[in-house]
Amino acid sequence: MEGIMTSIKPAARFVSCLLAASALVPAAVAADGTLQTATDQNAAAARLSSRASDDIITVYSRVPQRIDQVGSAASLFTAEDIELADLQVLDDVLQRLPGVAVTRSGGFGQNTQVRMRGFTTKHTLILVDGVRMNNPSEFSNQFGIQHVMLDMIDRVEVLRGPQSGVYGADAVAGVISITTKRGSGEPDFRLTGGYGTHDTVQAGIGSQGEIGQFGYAASVSHIETDGISIASRAPGNVEHDGYRNTTASFNLDYRPRDGLELRSGLRFSESTNETDSGYLFGDPVLPDYLFQDSPGHVDSEQLVAHAGFTADSLGGRLIHNGQVAYTRLDSLDETPSSVSESLGERREFQYFATYRFDGSSRYLGSESFFLAGVDQSRESAEFRSLSGAPFAAIDESIDNLGFYANFNWQLAEDLFVSLSGRHDDNELFGGVQTGRAAVSWGLPQTWTGDTGVRLRASYGTGREAPSLRQLLGQSATFQGNPDLEPEETWMLDAGIDLISAGGGYRLSVTGYIGEADNGIFSVFNPALGVSQPQNISSVVEMDGVEVEAAARLADWLDMTIAYTNARSVQVSNGQQLFGRPEHEFSVALTARPTEQLSLTIDGYARSDFLSDYPSTFEMSGFEVFNTSARYQLTDSVTLQGSVKNILDTDYEYKLGDGTYGRTFDVRVSVQF
Repeated sequence: MEGIMTSIKPAARFVSCLLAASALVPAAVAADGTLQTATDQNAAAARLSSRASDDIITVYSRVPQRIDQVGSAASLFTAEDIELADLQVLDDVLQRLPGVAVTRSGGFGQNTQVRMRGFTTKHTLILVDGVRMNNPSEFSNQFGIQHVMLDMIDRVEVLRGPQSGVYGADAVAGVISITTKRGSGEPDFRLTGGYGTHDTVQAGIGSQGEIGQFGYAASVSHIETDGISIASRAPGNVEHDGYRNTTASFNLDYRPRDGLELRSGLRFSESTNETDSGYLFGDPVLPDYLFQDSPGHVDSEQLVAHAGFTADSLGGRLIHNGQVAYTRLDSLDETPSSVSESLGERREFQYFATYRFDGSSRYLGSESFFLAGVDQSRESAEFRSLSGAPFAAIDESIDNLGFYANFNWQLAEDLFVSLSGRHDDNELFGGVQTGRAAVSWGLPQTWTGDTGVRLRASYGTGREAPSLRQLLGQSATFQGNPDLEPEETWMLDAGIDLISAGGGYRLSVTGYIGEADNGIFSVFNPALGVSQPQNISSVVEMDGVEVEAAARLADWLDMTIAYTNARSVQVSNGQQLFGRPEHEFSVALTARPTEQLSLTIDGYARSDFLSDYPSTFEMSGFEVFNTSARYQLTDSVTLQGSVKNILDTDYEYKLGDGTYGRTFDVRVSVQF
């Protein structure tokens, strides 16, 4: 009986998720009889096979596809969205999307963690122009997204759910793909400058365009702020912890003939965070684990360089893609008691070929293609102490060779099936097989009337190896465990998308369930005062509902909504995992009262949640509201301004970590 109940419970949770999703649909349809999904095609007859160019994504199968062919839950944020909302850093974008929980430690540019569907940070793959950015020298392979400025970003694509069948173990929870701007059209030149609360100064210069067969995009941006105290202001921490970031980016493309493109890119970021510390010797004011005002800083550098090509053959039916890439993520961390440095490097080669079918077969439509590829990488990590308590010295590397295949099958005009499988040969853990299966089906118009309805579902597996720091340790109080085994996961999701005939409304609802087994958790031994990562025997169950909606309320007024109900529970104790609120909600209203002026009001809310540390402490939920304005003064001059945290709400993402009160900023952009 116990075995039967164990198998029934996940199914019951999944059904309840779908029932909750379906309950939302009739209420939404009742508004005017038609609704639109996040996969808006602007089709008069609501046929989901006719898409706008902005609804093309690459992250699903590594090649451009219409988003209506995608069986996984996907979201897209464009450069226009970023400008309208006056967003500056990547975590501002991610907080507006369903299924993504963001945790910030302090103010602008300070440490930020991203968790998707209840997984840890190391289970989400971060790509910049197709290059993996997860840092092998960090404890959870975490990439510093807080240093990614948005001025050179063209698109952010987020794919939720297991994508290991295409990308490997890093993509167990999903993929965040960042695409920088490429050169096209007439060359232009842009200057930006701004000023805000806490003596925040911004400046940037950039240019992009085409000259003959060459396309280029280049920019340099700088931001500097006095910031706020990383330590919470409630106990009286008032020392400002400043931040400084300079980012330079350059992309160059060469198109010698039709069907051949050579591309290259270089992105470099240098930043400094002033920090506070916990565990200050002889300071009885607060518990040791809470940050308190103290000197300290972290110097970071991020470098990514890549070069690649795209070439076609067989009349354009066979397309070849290749890329070599190098990333270097370097940091120096100085506190009152210690100085340590870490260096993560990755060298990567990848090649894949795509064969597109001609559609002559009845059951093999023109959108069908077969993709096969290989990638090889070497991840290297260095970590050592320069002073203070003895730290474990790490200087190791891991080689990985992966083979993968992906078959995207158009069975009918609006029915798409995707099957992918991957084999990774990991130097430490041997051969690993993962896979993904997904389907997307647009219901016939004769069934749905003028409302477009699309059903989709996906299933995937993952196997995530321990990080080098988890295997080897990082300090006298955090010891490594060389006996760790990979974590094993699976996830199933299903969703429904609706789109109005005129393209004015859209709704996307997804329900999911999954499990993580052999999970790696840090276990503290109070007798020795030492933490060590261990594979826990308890399964972690994950289920939830994600809602994404948008509406054109009037010709001059748009609204977007995102809602997440996420449950991530360790079965042995029935406790929700820390840093993962059960409910998150965001909303944005954008008004365009004139052709020159746009105004946006947005809000974010989350329910009570457990702090990262101590992980048994319940944090209060909160709501934060912001507003921004954008005014096109002339054809070449744009003015922008924003007020963040309008109500001056006092809140925290982690116990003892500071957050901003009400802030202001203004910016001006001049484009020639």
